[in-house]
Amino acid sequence: MPNLSTAGQIASPLLDPSSLRIPTAARHTEQRKRYTSDLKIKRPDNDEWAIIHPDATFRWENIWAWEKENKFYLLSPALYDQLEDNVRRVFAEYDFYLTSVLNAGNILWRVKHSDSDYFRTMRDAVEAAMTGWVQVQSNQTTKRYDFRHPQATYAAPDWSEYSTPEDAQRLFTALFTNRVITEPTCADILRLACCLATEAGLEVVAPFHDALLLHVPLDDVDESLAFMAGCWAKASAALLDGFELRCEASRKKAAFEFPRRYLDGRQADFFDKALVFLVERGYHAAVGA
Repeated sequence: MPNLSTAGQIASPLLDPSSLRIPTAARHTEQRKRYTSDLKIKRPDNDEWAIIHPDATFRWENIWAWEKENKFYLLSPALYDQLEDNVRRVFAEYDFYLTSVLNAGNILWRVKHSDSDYFRTMRDAVEAAMTGWVQVQSNQTTKRYDFRHPQATYAAPDWSEYSTPEDAQRLFTALFTNRVITEPTCADILRLACCLATEAGLEVVAPFHDALLLHVPLDDVDESLAFMAGCWAKASAALLDGFELRCEASRKKAAFEFPRRYLDGRQADFFDKALVFLVERGYHAAVGA
């Protein structure tokens, strides 16, 4: 088995937030209902004082995103336009702002667009926070957000860690690497992983969506799976600025001796019936009998 270290590295650009911004003509705004970084993506708590970074480079607005389990997955506008309506509904338009919270560090203040007073009053709070400290509280009675300025004078936060456009791009990349839904990127990673494995001598039969079918001798299963996982990690790191994607490559879950195949539980009965059907009709070679 060839050494994986011989596979070459490929230069990769950082994620470009401008490529994810919705074109002006396509924005729904109020008309639509709807990391190596440790920064949390949230809105400031009711009792917190917050101020937004003064540089617009650290503000990412009008981006399609899907929130799941407190994580955000971004979508390019071009890909959004290709989705069916029932898939589009899981995405909403968001704004993200680098924000300092008094005595609590930094967060990424997220604002979800909707046709509601909650959204409109949150926008007012955001605009106020661009020039000074604010405290934002949810008003359940009026179904809106109220904000106020402090009576005391608080010092401006130290933004030295985030001071250049390069810092902004690195922060965006750290926050959203592996969370940008883009078919070309996924396809490129899979294609590069296939190339690395094939050039190293591994027999790649075919790619299937987000999986690969390998043909290997039984004695080489463990070594081949580990090697393929290394190719996948190296391919993803090359295209995602050093970030490595994990994959399922254990013998128990990913290795199947012919004629068995991968099953997710729902297909087991059907596959067993298909094997019996073939045997009963004399197709013993097709099922390894």
